[in-house]
Amino acid sequence: MKFLVFCCCHFFEVHEMRCHHWLAMISVLCWSAMATPASDPPLRNLADVCNALGNHSLYKAMGMASDWLVTHQFLNSTPPHVVCRSTKNITDWQGAFVGDYHPAKARDGCPFSPPLGPFWHVGQAVKALTLAAATPVPEGVHPGYAGPSQQRWRTSADLAAQFLLRQIREDGLVAGALENSDIHPQTSTAMEGLGALFSLSNATTGSHGTTDVYAEAGIRAATWYATNMFVLNESLMWDFYNLSNEKPITTPMPTYIRLNTPVVPGVDDGVLLDAWVAAGRPGSTVSPLRATNDAMLNRMLRDEHPSGNWDAYLLCDGRTDVLCHRRGFWWGFPFLRSFELTGNETHLAAAVRTGRWYMLAQRMDGAIYRETTPTGDTNAYGLANSAAAAAVVLWCRLFQATHDTVWLEPVLRSTRYLLSQQMVNTTDHDLDGVVIEAVLPPVDGTDAPPWLVRDIAVSFTAHAIAQLLTLAAGHGQAELR
Repeated sequence: MKFLVFCCCHFFEVHEMRCHHWLAMISVLCWSAMATPASDPPLRNLADVCNALGNHSLYKAMGMASDWLVTHQFLNSTPPHVVCRSTKNITDWQGAFVGDYHPAKARDGCPFSPPLGPFWHVGQAVKALTLAAATPVPEGVHPGYAGPSQQRWRTSADLAAQFLLRQIREDGLVAGALENSDIHPQTSTAMEGLGALFSLSNATTGSHGTTDVYAEAGIRAATWYATNMFVLNESLMWDFYNLSNEKPITTPMPTYIRLNTPVVPGVDDGVLLDAWVAAGRPGSTVSPLRATNDAMLNRMLRDEHPSGNWDAYLLCDGRTDVLCHRRGFWWGFPFLRSFELTGNETHLAAAVRTGRWYMLAQRMDGAIYRETTPTGDTNAYGLANSAAAAAVVLWCRLFQATHDTVWLEPVLRSTRYLLSQQMVNTTDHDLDGVVIEAVLPPVDGTDAPPWLVRDIAVSFTAHAIAQLLTLAAGHGQAELR
């Protein structure tokens, strides 16, 4: 099937024709042949998906994942002794969460690593905990569990939000947005974490139009990036900022950026649009938020390749023919967010193409891999369960936007798969409720456990389930951001 899709796309591109619509039709026809077992009844809406999986089971899985985050949150400025020392230029870690955990590689008594990209990792955990705390409680869940749990998750989100706020300078630069560099803040890392502030703002005020400490900080930061990191002649953003000379880094670094200069789309997670709405939807003469976002989306429409993804901007682990697992989500979801907020049908069509790319990347059991070629090929190892959960988030929202039942089967398949990836009966209690990110090859040729545990797999899974339950209960988008 994947080879057929590739050949058709190649034919139409050779003849200077877009293959998006042909890809869509072929994908749906061939994908239907790989539908779930006949025992599953036809799916009409997201409530049917929840019923097939069990509302109570979904809520329990979301709760266990959320509690894993709560249990592994730093309560003091210095991480506990079980967390290895970080090289990131961050002095106060209170509110952050552990990063990777590998039971086979407990290094000097510190089996946990700090989060690789603290700002965005914490931001995604905040979004998950905030959504979980607001998720409608299904019938059969005991109030004695739900009430205290919701309070616990929200308290954890508030503490984590303080970590986020401490990383934002008064002028709006997110100085703590460190990932691929230990000292140079990164635009994409900032954007992928800032959305948490708007999620908390919504949960606190019930309206984007009411400015609070969370929304104010998010607007200030997003505006700084739209003003200072946007490259007008490229319609992209500088990705790194030098704190020593207070200037963007304009020379090539690091090697994973494919373009001649270190510029990337700065639209991740739809944050610029969320900031624009939180600010009251100001015009372009007052604020650069909407115009900057639209300019980058227009550039991305020109650069889109393959259909629904973007190989023009970044390498994936040094390979030019491989697409990264969550890039489609970071850059495709903003198109959907634009449609939700402005009704732009062109942007909806782009989001639909990204949803179909994830259908191509989805394996028969619902998994998605870290590296996927434009034709859907993967390595044997290299799962990225956080990407499968991100795809569920996108597919659910696409169903809400289009009412097309084609999105329901992928949601069911990947959510069922994610439930199978959660550890619920462990001897190592550091893993209680965790959702693994990947299965690794035998470690050093030993029989040590091969699980790779990452905080982001837990956060994205809790987010995906919370959104699924919320939308299935008939609640709208406003409660999800």
